[in-house]
Amino acid sequence: MMFKILILQAWYNLSDKALEKQIARDLMFRHFIDLPLSENVPDHSSIWRFRQLLNTEKLLEPLLEQINIHLETTALTQCGLENIKK
Repeated sequence: MMFKILILQAWYNLSDKALEKQIARDLMFRHFIDLPLSENVPDHSSIWRFRQLLNTEKLLEPLLEQINIHLETTALTQCGLENIKK
């Protein structure tokens, strides 16, 4: 779920706090990250810590690159989905 949150953050260019608020009020965001209405939204500090962990382990850029490759090979970029900016 946390990685999907980072994908939404990259696509919509949201700060950690703005992303937390958007997930709380947007059913599309909740559906994308598989978060039921009965569960609490991860707070902005949890999002930051997860991103920092991926950066520390040098995993974030390779993972985002794989997402971009998948988007391009499945032609989803032609359907309006943009590549993830690092």
